[in-house]
Amino acid sequence: ATENWSKINPVIFGTLFQQSMDKEERHALGAHFTSEADIQRILGPTIIKPWMDRIDAAPRLQDLVELRKQLMEFRVLDPACGSGNFLYLAYRELARLDLRILARMEENFSAKAVAKKALTTSIISPKKFYGFDVDSFGVELTKVTLMLAKKLALDEAMATLGRDELELGFYDGLPLDNLDDNIQQEDALFVEWPEVEAIIGNPPFQSKNKMQEEMGVPYLHKLRARHPEVPGHADYCVYWLRLAHDHLKDGQRAGLVGTNTIRQNYSREGGLDHIVSEGGTIIEAVSSMPWSGDANVHVSIVNWVKGEQAGKKRLYIQEGHDPTAGWRHEDRDVISSALSYGFDVTKASPIRANAESNACSQGQTHGHKSFLLPADQARSMIESQPKAADVLFPFLIANDLIGRKDGLPSR
Repeated sequence: ATENWSKINPVIFGTLFQQSMDKEERHALGAHFTSEADIQRILGPTIIKPWMDRIDAAPRLQDLVELRKQLMEFRVLDPACGSGNFLYLAYRELARLDLRILARMEENFSAKAVAKKALTTSIISPKKFYGFDVDSFGVELTKVTLMLAKKLALDEAMATLGRDELELGFYDGLPLDNLDDNIQQEDALFVEWPEVEAIIGNPPFQSKNKMQEEMGVPYLHKLRARHPEVPGHADYCVYWLRLAHDHLKDGQRAGLVGTNTIRQNYSREGGLDHIVSEGGTIIEAVSSMPWSGDANVHVSIVNWVKGEQAGKKRLYIQEGHDPTAGWRHEDRDVISSALSYGFDVTKASPIRANAESNACSQGQTHGHKSFLLPADQARSMIESQPKAADVLFPFLIANDLIGRKDGLPSR
């Protein structure tokens, strides 16, 4: 309480949240901190650009006044909010959009007209922001982050416009908002979502191959019974993609991070195929990029609108394994659900020769860590029980083959 919290960037709470968990818990929950740069890849096309286009196109003072009223009522949901970094940055950007409206008013209309029509005691309320998370610490951090957001936005407004809060018709940010009804400790896949205008976030990273091990059989049975429309072989984040789209109304937008398998096979069919076939238009996406955090994965980022949108859509890719490497992009008439630069594979048919073949098209997957043994333990078992050789075999993956000097199996 003795510290000067005006010097704290609330984004740091994302690091605190991630480091509050041990490695096993973080892996089981699929909880990973999202950098500000990656969050902006969602906020830009999903929230900022649509609002900037509307603000810059408004010809009359009354139009700007009406836009400001709508901005104050704009609601945002992060259904896997973690420590609230997405919501905090969304709040900050909406507050800056409000400053853009005020600046346009002052630039284009008389001070008397602006004072008469536009000067109100409004400031964007944290109560327009909603979130769910299963972690109680993350939920409390999100509330604190949003409480700080309002005060920091007010300070930025005063510094930008060169006024004090009384001149702006604002107040000092107190009392703090009670956000218990907005930010809740819940599993978003089993609760009713609030009515909002935009959905953003980074759902948990959990591959289909490890869901049973990490989450347990009872949870998977419950999940699939609640959402039978999602293929059982889809990755966990696909459930958020599908629910987000189904929750949107026409013209509303969403932007989510997902494992890059969302553009492939069952995961694509359960999520992005559904979005596109049910009236969604992908407006900006990252086909694949190495994750900037400590999770050893490649991710995709998808921004879409429910309905049609004219104009070019931009598709990015960052190739290789270096998250600081350069980008390339293409502007396209349509971005397919495969987020592909080449042919649209979503319309491909199975090749009969492959479908009817008895060949194995994927290497062996052990399914559970209990099926893997250290090499010396396996050799010892075979020596003491020769018949064990009928079922124990070396297990070789690419990391062993090219990541070790001898290139031999370690398990």
